[in-house]
Amino acid sequence: MPVPAPDGKFVHCSYCDQKFRFGYDANRHEKEKHSEQLNSSS
Repeated sequence: MPVPAPDGKFVHCSYCDQKFRFGYDANRHEKEKHSEQLNSSS
């Protein structure tokens, strides 16, 4: 699940430190780049 930055301007990937301007971009990144971690955490 992406993590909003304290300043509210960016959303961070919860697995790596990549920043995204929009939550849906971070969600897509997590699904594409971190699908193994997503599947193992549920």
